[in-house]
Amino acid sequence: MEITLPSGNKVELKENITARDHLELKHFITRRLKLRTEQDGYTKSGKPQFNTAPEINGEDIAELEILTVKKYLVSFNGDKQNPYEKMMDTINGQEYEMIKEKIDELHSLQEKK
Repeated sequence: MEITLPSGNKVELKENITARDHLELKHFITRRLKLRTEQDGYTKSGKPQFNTAPEINGEDIAELEILTVKKYLVSFNGDKQNPYEKMMDTINGQEYEMIKEKIDELHSLQEKK
């Protein structure tokens, strides 16, 4: 799938990623996920009640975004050699967000299949 950005730059994205890439993205988070357990009051019998919630570092979320974009990006302006680096040195933040939204849409569709 090719997207032409407002600047005229062209980005080619995969419409689907391989199962291996999909699992790599999934495991990226699960390996870094921590569970936070806090006391959350008491039961009627007076025993402590606990609440467990997932916790993830903000830096890990940013790294996951970079990894996801790299998995979906095929080429930038027709160049398949280091397309991520070339794209990041060329486009602005608004165009990056457009690309990321499209990748999120593609990834979401793949997970629903």
